[in-house]
Amino acid sequence: MTFQELRELRGISMEIKRIGERVYYYLSKTEGVNNIFSTVGGGSKMSDPVGHYVALSLMESDKLGALYEKRKALDEYISAIPDSITRQIFALYLIDCMDWARIPPHVGDGTMSKEAIWKRYYRYVINCL
Repeated sequence: MTFQELRELRGISMEIKRIGERVYYYLSKTEGVNNIFSTVGGGSKMSDPVGHYVALSLMESDKLGALYEKRKALDEYISAIPDSITRQIFALYLIDCMDWARIPPHVGDGTMSKEAIWKRYYRYVINCL
């Protein structure tokens, strides 16, 4: 994969993360609402604020499905990396969207520096081009 493809797939991961946060926010707005359904005019319909948030969360969920399909290639690329440490670095940076400073404690025994992790990532990408 090229740098551009990896950058684009990281962007997709960030978008997935943001959409997930929005869906969580929308659904949290519907919690604790006792009167979800009202019987105005003899029919039952969802109350306006709750219906609005449910509709928004459904729209966002549809977007998530499409983005997960695009990210499948990234998951396959990372799972094909033979070295465990390098695979962890790629997953944390590209899927979990961590910045370089937050990755070291989560890789291996936690003793690698930010610079060592950054170099390992770019060396792997350059050698695979």
